[in-house]
Amino acid sequence: MPGPQSKPGWIERHEQKLLEIDTRKPDLILVGDSIIQELENDSPRFGDINRVWRRRFARRNAVNLGFGGDTTGNVLWRLHHGEVDGISPKLAIVLIGTNDIAPRAGGSPAQAAAGVQEVVAELHRRLPATAILVLGLLPRERAEQRRLAVNRLLAQIEWSSWGAAYLDVAHALLRDGAPDPALYRDPALGRPLLHPNADGWQAIATAVEPRIAALWAAGPS
Repeated sequence: MPGPQSKPGWIERHEQKLLEIDTRKPDLILVGDSIIQELENDSPRFGDINRVWRRRFARRNAVNLGFGGDTTGNVLWRLHHGEVDGISPKLAIVLIGTNDIAPRAGGSPAQAAAGVQEVVAELHRRLPATAILVLGLLPRERAEQRRLAVNRLLAQIEWSSWGAAYLDVAHALLRDGAPDPALYRDPALGRPLLHPNADGWQAIATAVEPRIAALWAAGPS
């Protein structure tokens, strides 16, 4: 059963995002976990990731709905508790599922892919006129084989049933077939590769932009 996280500040962020959504009435929402939330990070230590947000996403009246540690179940709870109520954005970008297959979570690729599909179906139910762009899970240092398996499953889903499209941008973060440490902030923290730094997010934004532009131009479905 989907539920909220118990970590400090999680509910407070949810409540703050409810206010932001209600005030902004965004045209673009980005839904996900800490990888999306990191777009709010303006620390020069990681190259000011927020600069990518400002230049590549915020100009489209965007709201960041990324929450650190979230699984697909946590996102479903947020959707069930108001995070997209009263809005009709042009586009929702979804990047979620990597925490479902984290070693501590132990979820299978099939469970993670099913969770992503459920998130997209719920978004479409609540936002029927909104185009949805589902991003494949990004390269990571641990659980990489499970990550690849999830993306293979996601690529097989008929996303158009929910007004959605799928895009795998993993290549933007790879060098010689492996995650490029220069594009991640985690080495500076002594952690396994998972979170893109500013250069990594710039590479992702460049890879995603043509699809965003096409969906944006197409207008409501």
